[in-house]
Amino acid sequence: MKKILYLSERKVNAGTEEIPKIETSMIQCSILASEQTLDAQIAFVIKEAYNGEYTVEDFHDSITPPTETDKLRSDVDYLSMMAGIDLSALEV
Repeated sequence: MKKILYLSERKVNAGTEEIPKIETSMIQCSILASEQTLDAQIAFVIKEAYNGEYTVEDFHDSITPPTETDKLRSDVDYLSMMAGIDLSALEV
């Protein structure tokens, strides 16, 4: 996987139609692309990117999937919150 990073310029009228006040802001954007879609994604980014500038980086998903214990803890926390039960006294 590749990560394409670029800046996008956005213009917004903060005024009225009669007295426009155009404000410009830069937004950091990123798109993930596989090797198969990289060329098409870059073609899109060139049109959207400020001055057509972009960078491509290798993207390695370093997020480890949650364990069964993590999932169970999350479910218990959510259900206790929804039921209004405070389980903090039971923490080990």
